[in-house]
Amino acid sequence: MSSPSTPARSITSSSSTPGSASSASSTNTTSTTPSTPGPSATPSLTPSHVTTPSHYATLKIPITASQSEIRAAFHTHCKMARTRGPTYIPSFHSSARYVQLKEAYDILSDRDDKRKYDIMRAKAGDGEIGERLKREVEEVERQWGEVKKEVKEGKGLGMGEGENWEKHMRGIQERKEERRREQREWEEQRVLYVYEGTGEEVVRKWKGRPRGPRVKGTNV
Repeated sequence: MSSPSTPARSITSSSSTPGSASSASSTNTTSTTPSTPGPSATPSLTPSHVTTPSHYATLKIPITASQSEIRAAFHTHCKMARTRGPTYIPSFHSSARYVQLKEAYDILSDRDDKRKYDIMRAKAGDGEIGERLKREVEEVERQWGEVKKEVKEGKGLGMGEGENWEKHMRGIQERKEERRREQREWEEQRVLYVYEGTGEEVVRKWKGRPRGPRVKGTNV
C-alpha cells in the first residue's frame, strides 16, 4: 500500500486526517504509531496556523525581521538545542521542536509563502501585521511627498539631472505601488473574512470609490 504524498504548499490545504494513523496500523502490523515528519517535510499553510503560536513567536523575531535575521534566528535556536545546557534536546533533529522551527523557517524564508502567511494571520485578526502594512504605506507616501516638495522648490536631491534622477523617482514610485498593493490585498482578505465567511471562494476586486456624486463633508 503506497503512502500518501506529501501535501504541497497551499493557503487552502488542510492538515492530515487524524484517523489515518489508526487505519494504517490496522492494515500493517509492523507499524503501530504514526511516523514523525522528517526534516525534509514540506510545510503547508493551513487555517491551523492562525490558532497556534505564530512562526514569528517560534523563532522569537519581530514581524519586520529581514531574511538574514530570520536565517540567523533559526540557526541560533538549532545550535542552542544541540548544545549541552538548559536548552539541550536529545536527538534534536527528530524532535517536535526541530519540526516546529523548520516549518517556521521554511515559510518565513520564502517571500511568497511569507506574504500569504501574513495575509492569513491578518485576515484572522492579527492587527500587528495590518498596522505594519499601513505604516509602510505611510512611510513611502511621506518620502514621495518630500521628493515632490523638493522638486517644486527646485532643491533636488543632490543627484543631478538625467538618468540617475529618473531611476530614483521610478524606485520610489514602485515601492509606493507595492506597499499599496500589499495593504489592498490585506484589506480585501480582511473584508472577505468578516463578511463572507472563509474568504477563499470569492475574490472581491476593489476599483476605488463607488460611482455617484460625492457626499459633502465626507470622504465618499
